[in-house]
Amino acid sequence: MPRRSARERILEASVILFAERGYRHTTTKMIADWAGVNEVTLFRHFGTKEGIVKGIIQSRSSSQGEVRHVLDENSTGDLYEDLLKVARIQYKYLSANLKLLVTLVQESPPESDLASSISVLPRSIKDIIVAYFQRMQASGKMRPVDPEEAAVVFMTPTFGFTFMKGFFGNAVTSLTAEEHVVTSVRNFVDAVRM
Repeated sequence: MPRRSARERILEASVILFAERGYRHTTTKMIADWAGVNEVTLFRHFGTKEGIVKGIIQSRSSSQGEVRHVLDENSTGDLYEDLLKVARIQYKYLSANLKLLVTLVQESPPESDLASSISVLPRSIKDIIVAYFQRMQASGKMRPVDPEEAAVVFMTPTFGFTFMKGFFGNAVTSLTAEEHVVTSVRNFVDAVRM
């Protein structure tokens, strides 16, 4: 098995250390040591600690491509079927990255560069959904509601459920992710479908 690149090792070390120690309490020296590279190598690849966060998000942005694939390239034109696939992708991504996301969000002031970096992926997914809703409205399959508001309303239940399950397990509800996704998508589609 080939040895992973320095870049991959730095990203892996960063994810682990940010999740364990927090963004503020993780130094670039710690990351470099954990990754087995010189700190100069880290700076050559990423420039700053925030650059590492951007690298992490970029390396985990497959969900954006999956959403684009479902809604742009392989859309069935059926709101329920398309959005069910998107909600499943969203849940899979959020649950796989929950600890890291919580740590980064807790430590980034809302208007900071770090918050802006973290928001790139959900913002781009929202934009893909907005464009899809505009196409569905143009084809007469969706009510004439504000597409951006509708996208946010669609995305919010999955965010909330993922965080609730991540923090409380089954203490609040025994609903599974699949049960929640199916119900929330059905309710959303019932409200906006023509």
